Amino acid sequence: MSQNRPKTILVVEDNQAMNLAICDILELNHYKVISAGDGVDGLSQMRRQRPDVVLCDIMMPRMDGYTLLQNARSDELLRTVPFIFLTARSSAQDKRHAKGIGIDDYLVKAVDAQDLLLAVSNVLRREEYVVVQAER
Repeated sequence: MSQNRPKTILVVEDNQAMNLAICDILELNHYKVISAGDGVDGLSQMRRQRPDVVLCDIMMPRMDGYTLLQNARSDELLRTVPFIFLTARSSAQDKRHAKGIGIDDYLVKAVDAQDLLLAVSNVLRREEYVVVQAER
């Protein structure tokens, strides 16, 4: 069943070193990882292979994280994909704005690897719960 396959995480981060570090952490913890350098590429990747979770920066060229989230939420096939923002933006206003458009979690850089993994695990657990409840 779906619990036996590795969960797919899409990492959308324009800083190449940060992107690679996040991908390494996730891969070492047995996630399948897809990577994108900005929101335009991220949306394209999402449409090609629907991920189980999107881990996304906010400030990126071409399409920022807010716009990527709004595009995903307006797409019938992608609207339920959990999103976690991982960003340098730490103001209460930024967090409120993200929550207002439907973010599932909000992490501030530089995030500890364990906090990152816990956030991913939490959104996956919530998603599994919703699926189980819907099947009942």
